[in-house]
Amino acid sequence: MAFSVLSHHHLIFLQHEPSRPQRIARMGRYRRAFREVAVRFCCKLMISLLIVLFSHANGLSHAVIDSIDVYANGQITGQRVFTAGDTVTIKINASDPNSLPLEYVFRRFRENSLDVTLQNWSASNELTYTFVEADAVSGFSIIVGVRNNDGVDWDGFFGDAQGAPNFTVNGGLSPAVIDSLDVYANDEITDQTVFYVGDTVTIKINASDPNSLPLAYVFRRFRKNTLDLTLQDWSASNELTYTFVEADAVSGFSIVVGVRNNDGVDWDGFFGDAQGALDFTIPSNAMPWIRLLLTSEPTL
Repeated sequence: MAFSVLSHHHLIFLQHEPSRPQRIARMGRYRRAFREVAVRFCCKLMISLLIVLFSHANGLSHAVIDSIDVYANGQITGQRVFTAGDTVTIKINASDPNSLPLEYVFRRFRENSLDVTLQNWSASNELTYTFVEADAVSGFSIIVGVRNNDGVDWDGFFGDAQGAPNFTVNGGLSPAVIDSLDVYANDEITDQTVFYVGDTVTIKINASDPNSLPLAYVFRRFRKNTLDLTLQDWSASNELTYTFVEADAVSGFSIVVGVRNNDGVDWDGFFGDAQGALDFTIPSNAMPWIRLLLTSEPTL
């Protein structure tokens, strides 16, 4: 007689296999859950349709942006790369299906985040804007919005509709640079760095600016590597005449100079756009043998 052996797993399966009434009850639960989901979906759909129908029945509509024009030098341009200092005019061309009055807003975004509202809701559909150095960041744009006066903002924060001219702004500011520092002794340029109490030198800063902006200069004295005195404050003079004194006979003596243009940005901080330092050694008159040692010719 043929027979088969039911394993422990088969016995468990048979023990847990639902009966026919249980299967029918389970299917009933599934059908009820499906009906509930379908009813919710249909209700939401009907509500949305009713809102649209109600809006149209009451004459509500939303304004639309037809185009956004950018003007540079009085002409429409497709250019979107500008330099700090450039000026553009942005114009929103919009319409409303019911010819309702429109309002416009202009907001600036830097690094893809809202920075400031340049022009709040008003009847003006134009904004004239001059790019600044801080606009030279990624994710820069001026986002515009339009809305009618029906009291319903279809786009929320930007009214009924929005648009975003994206720009790339290159920094227009550049720091002044020091090309060279010259030291004059007895009206001659010298590389000498050792001077004596009573000696007089003239220091001249040779500097330039990439945008040919006017330059200003400063001269400060350091003793023991610490700021001691501003010898000549910011001015158009790039020269300083200085006579060494006994108090200069210390370690860490230097005259540090700075240069800056007039763009309002000091790239180097305390010393303007750029700085340079001239280090000097000043032997003390209290030790005249040092001068004799430094100036005497070697003998055999």
